Amino acid sequence: MFDQMLKRLSPFALLPSCFALLSSLLIFVAGCCGPSRPTTIPVSGTITFAGGPPPAEGAIYFAPITVADGFERRPGRARFDTSGKFNASSFADGDGLVPGTYRVRLESWKVPPTMGTPGESYIPTDFSPPNVEVTASGGRVTYDLDVPAM
Repeated sequence: MFDQMLKRLSPFALLPSCFALLSSLLIFVAGCCGPSRPTTIPVSGTITFAGGPPPAEGAIYFAPITVADGFERRPGRARFDTSGKFNASSFADGDGLVPGTYRVRLESWKVPPTMGTPGESYIPTDFSPPNVEVTASGGRVTYDLDVPAM
């Protein structure tokens, strides 16, 4: 009986059903397998040197010390130009940091290091920036930092 019914249907009669099934399958796979990132909080600020603009471009790095309950450890980073402005990134440009407490490290080079030389930094060797705290419920974090004169 089923064979006779299939013989009577044209091949095009099954297309809408096949299309609906395939579309549902693709939506299911995309929903289940798509990228899943933890919540990030925007972190931005300005780096100054002795109250003035940075002498050169540089980078700021955020190393997680602790993370908020339920969040994964993820470092952050940002670049700053001679205006000193930056927007922290963890997964994508400017997306911010995962909630937690971060140790901060800066780089800005007079002479970049190479395999044979240690380089010469604009950052004093004894300068230790304060940690930054990012809370899940606190909203945008502004982290302004003034590097002392050498």
